[in-house]
Amino acid sequence: QSQKTMLMMMTMVQDQAAVDAFAAWWASFVERSDEKLLLVWLTWLLPQSAYWIWGLLHMATVDWFHRPTWLYSYKIQPKVPFPRSALKKVVKNILMNQFFVYLPASFAMYYTFQYTQPRWNIGFRLDPELPSLRELVVVMAFNVVMNEVWFYFGHLAFHKYGYKYHKVHHEFKAPVALVAAYAHPLETLLVNLLSVTAGLMLVNAHILLVWLYLVVGTMTAQTHHCGYRFPWTLPWDDEPDFHDFHHEKFEVNYGLLGWLDRLFNTDAAWRARKRELAAAAAAEGNKKQQ
Repeated sequence: QSQKTMLMMMTMVQDQAAVDAFAAWWASFVERSDEKLLLVWLTWLLPQSAYWIWGLLHMATVDWFHRPTWLYSYKIQPKVPFPRSALKKVVKNILMNQFFVYLPASFAMYYTFQYTQPRWNIGFRLDPELPSLRELVVVMAFNVVMNEVWFYFGHLAFHKYGYKYHKVHHEFKAPVALVAAYAHPLETLLVNLLSVTAGLMLVNAHILLVWLYLVVGTMTAQTHHCGYRFPWTLPWDDEPDFHDFHHEKFEVNYGLLGWLDRLFNTDAAWRARKRELAAAAAAEGNKKQQ
């Protein structure tokens, strides 16, 4: 017992030493770095880089070559493969949005924050001290809710009143990770960008938390669009099936987490599909037992 206690204490000391070392490096990095590098360029570059790494990882394996075959077997719509001829226009659209929507928006937010931060404490906070655990939890929880509300109503509005713009994203009825941000520039700005940044701006989030949310949020959106229910998917998580069904049926499942769809009954067709699948699985199980 004493050995276990000593080992736990040593681990805690090592963990604290790592935190202290990172805190010292971060303070030095902030002091040495240009403000625009941190608040504009890295805020833009980190999620965009994550997008290409995660998207091309999927594309270079299951989406393009359908290999390994055991992984491709988990595709939700196996009869609708990614059309290889569309890759060029997908890459062109993504790059256009990254350089002509996200990058200018990063500069616009930077200059806007020069006015809003000293007056209303709205923006992204550049702080040489690391954010606290409490701030991490509060900021992430608040922005997840803001993200869901903004995305749900923005997405629904584009379906109802701006489908001539939103139809770009719906060119793919069986989406893949690389097309998660394939969209019209107007939707990219008003829905995709503002849904993930509005909450962070309102709470004047630490820039490290901004980067963390943008990178994780980017990869999560791609996972929701990947089109595969891999065996490591959490059993209680309806994604990516939830959003894949939206691309298949269009007028259903507008949100990310599902609770607003449930509240406004925009997931009725999805719940019916789940009941059908559950009944089919139960019938198959009964056959095996006989």
